[in-house]
Amino acid sequence: MSVPITVVVSPRPREVLYEPFWAEGATFIFDQTTATMVAEGNALSDLRVYASEPEVFFRNRDCQCCAIREDLVCSVVRATRRAQVPNQIVIFLDPTGCDVLVAISTILSSVEITRRSSLDAVLVHVDAGELATRLTTGGAIIDDWLLPAIAVADRFILGNCNNVRPHIERQIRAELMGRSGFAKEVLGAGERCGDRGRLQAWHVAPEVRSVEADHPGGLSTVVLRADQPLDEDAINEWFDWMIASHASRLFRLQGTLSVQGNKERRCCHGVLSFAGSHAESTESIPCSSESVIAISGVGLDGDELMASFAETIAS
Repeated sequence: MSVPITVVVSPRPREVLYEPFWAEGATFIFDQTTATMVAEGNALSDLRVYASEPEVFFRNRDCQCCAIREDLVCSVVRATRRAQVPNQIVIFLDPTGCDVLVAISTILSSVEITRRSSLDAVLVHVDAGELATRLTTGGAIIDDWLLPAIAVADRFILGNCNNVRPHIERQIRAELMGRSGFAKEVLGAGERCGDRGRLQAWHVAPEVRSVEADHPGGLSTVVLRADQPLDEDAINEWFDWMIASHASRLFRLQGTLSVQGNKERRCCHGVLSFAGSHAESTESIPCSSESVIAISGVGLDGDELMASFAETIAS
């Protein structure tokens, strides 16, 4: 059985640790500094710790898009090799101290991790009070550390709502959802997340909204569709081109493909320089000739992407 991994992007994990988002029997992984703070008065006994300083290895020298977190690999592998396999692994990432995209790319691309577990969802925790202050003072509501997290988020967790007026909270919720093509909802305190903590958000056809950038070079989500089967060689070359030309700007890629001559559809997903695909069970999603790929990133040219994707349709 593959253990689902939930990534929680939060600078203050104690505020969401006791919310009903996690499966019973979940294992929690923190960096050493955060784990020390969480452990004070903590009732959760099943805590795991990864290295206090991220151990980053580069598959290709000097390529920031090819980085992998060796410390995360070791921690997840240790968790899945225990006699009592966890029902869920929850990894807390402090976006002010680590690169969220590198961590997620590691979870998706590491063979050691994917052998026993798989990325289920990314939750992004934001403080309503902080965002309200920015909103009411005319500041930028989305700062640099939050931008890539928004691009990959499947759900938002909005904390500290008690100190925010209802109309401001509604504005914040609308702002978050308006920037994200992948996120389905904004969760508040006490709300449950998915089926016993599982969302299966990264291994299905994405229900994604196109989102235009609010300024040139800004964050956007482009949705590509084809209602006819794709040529296998052409779509593989297209992925190679995407990675080679867009890796540094590619925050999240996900889709399902109908490839000519294949009985099963293919599910694809990726972050930065990684994009992998696998056969998709026809039992979970009916076989269809439609293909859809959603791409979230900065400085994306939607027309260019649509034109190049159209060329992969089998003649």
